[in-house]
Amino acid sequence: MSKIISVFAVLLCASSALYNSCNDPRVRGQQSPTIELKPTAGSGVSCQSNGVCINTAGWRLPDLEGVKASTTAIEELKSSSGDDVDVATVNYVLDNIFTDEPFSLIGADYGKLALSSVKEFSLNEKVFAYVVFAQRTRPNAVTHSYEGTGTIFFFAFVDRDGDGKFETLLRSLESNFTVPDWTLRNVH
Repeated sequence: MSKIISVFAVLLCASSALYNSCNDPRVRGQQSPTIELKPTAGSGVSCQSNGVCINTAGWRLPDLEGVKASTTAIEELKSSSGDDVDVATVNYVLDNIFTDEPFSLIGADYGKLALSSVKEFSLNEKVFAYVVFAQRTRPNAVTHSYEGTGTIFFFAFVDRDGDGKFETLLRSLESNFTVPDWTLRNVH
């Protein structure tokens, strides 16, 4: 899975030229207005040493309303029991979306993040995860916006129990990114 995500991030940068490291002025806020998502404070957030953080109220997801899908595909992932499962994915490319979340809520000082794209994962028409591609930013004194700095990284929001709340934040997809069992049940 991590190979698929890594290849996607490289292809995204190379083909779409979304960030400053790819010489695109959009990250500097010169083409469209900036949307800034404010953190949602709350209790019920806990993190484990393996990079998994739980927010019992659910993490705030990037708003994809009105964003057109850039690509769709079928990818193979592992289920919780270790079986290979084909899941549907939809990629959304974002423009000028900035946030402090989710890392400000878990005490990580990443500063403002520029969100470049979101990859939605579903099985049996049930969305169970969103992988978010992001980049740290710095203020640009000339444009009064933010510009991307450094490497694009990713994290995931997962609905582990099917309640519609994406309560699980995966800071690493190495061993924790599996298809939840609730998505394997067919809806009749």
